[in-house]
Amino acid sequence: MEVGIVSTLEMHADDAKGQPNVRAAITKHLHETKKYGTAMKQAPTSLGGSHTVICEGISKIARLLAGIATSAAKHTTVKNSITELATEHFEIACYTSLTLTATELGERKIAATCKAILKEEKAMANTLKSLFPRRIRRILRLWMKKRQKKLSPSVFCLLPCCVE
Repeated sequence: MEVGIVSTLEMHADDAKGQPNVRAAITKHLHETKKYGTAMKQAPTSLGGSHTVICEGISKIARLLAGIATSAAKHTTVKNSITELATEHFEIACYTSLTLTATELGERKIAATCKAILKEEKAMANTLKSLFPRRIRRILRLWMKKRQKKLSPSVFCLLPCCVE
């Protein structure tokens, strides 16, 4: 899962060059993600197993989620904001499941690793959630300025999908 989103985070960090707070959060998330990927690859090995088909499937779902969540959005900031927040919540769900599974199986070390990662994922989700409105407002202002229009109720349903 973690390895699957590294390239996406690298692109998003590059896209956020003019937004220092956003870029810092994404860069932090990128470093954490790489660290988590290593830790999670070691978990099955410590039990005498290997990276499973299920893990590969979860990774593919994470990448698919990123694509589906933003396929209709044209503007990079809107698209990235949606993808980042959705992906973070997907990761929270996965690590919640992994923590519970490891705990039920009596794998305390793996459960502790998953729990620590889950805590950081929740913190990152809160960071991204706090940045989300500011990022969207920035795009709305640009859109209004470009078209010299005021917002109407119809714009609220169209903007996330149609911002250019």
